[in-house]
Amino acid sequence: DAIPATTTVPARLLYRLPTPFYADEVYRCRDCGKKTVWTASEKFQYYEREKGSMYSKWVRCNACHNKHA
Repeated sequence: DAIPATTTVPARLLYRLPTPFYADEVYRCRDCGKKTVWTASEKFQYYEREKGSMYSKWVRCNACHNKHA
């Protein structure tokens, strides 16, 4: 017997669903290597207000980001 697929979430996304909350995340800047914190409030702003992709992450500190803008 066939089992119906869930059509509200594409199958390719089921392997990496976003977390249901926002928390501070430490990362290293891709350009300068500086340790930086992407704060929970910055994530909220990016994801909820600016409607950024839930699968995107910051990779540059603010100084390096501004050089590329």
